[in-house]
Amino acid sequence: PPPPSPPLPSPVPPPPPSPPLPSPVPPPPPPSPLPPPPSPPSPSPTVGSQPSPPPPAQSPLPPLPPLWEVLLGNGYCRQTSSTDRLAWAEQTGCLRTQEECRSSCSFRAGCTCYSYASPADIEDDYNGCREQGLGRCNIYGDEQAFATSSSNQYYQSWALRFAPSPPPPTSTLPSPSPPPPPPSPPLPSPVPPPPPSPPLPSPVPPPPPPSPL
Repeated sequence: PPPPSPPLPSPVPPPPPSPPLPSPVPPPPPPSPLPPPPSPPSPSPTVGSQPSPPPPAQSPLPPLPPLWEVLLGNGYCRQTSSTDRLAWAEQTGCLRTQEECRSSCSFRAGCTCYSYASPADIEDDYNGCREQGLGRCNIYGDEQAFATSSSNQYYQSWALRFAPSPPPPTSTLPSPSPPPPPPSPPLPSPVPPPPPSPPLPSPVPPPPPPSPL
């Protein structure tokens, strides 16, 4: 008999499925910017330290002392008599008005008196003032002037005096009213009159005399 046929080979199993490909890894996010460094803390004030006071305000300059003038009369300025000259005298030249002459004296240190001859009254021709139709001015100091010279009577002289300081202002606050007087003590209540005394009992009549036996 023919030999038996060899057994058929077993079928080869299919290869296992290949594993899935890994998903692509996303790129890392960009680094976030670093925060700014913290500012240093402000120094705390030292306990007990006082803030520096503001600089004191500059006090205003004191006002110039006010002046008032006294008409001495005709002639040059003199102290107490017609020949008693002051310590110094200056010729300020030709001026148009008395006010200009007064200003020349006011702005000159130590000036206490000035003499002025108006264009209508001037008789001399010093400095050519009369030819120019101007008056003439002289100023004097340091002493006070109370008199005038007997010559050059076409000049008039005025003395400048310092005005006295005004009195300090009085307070406008009302004076405090006096405290009210203490209340008077209450009057004592009137004492009630005593009750009337009870009537006296009527006298007991004497017993009747015994009847005769």
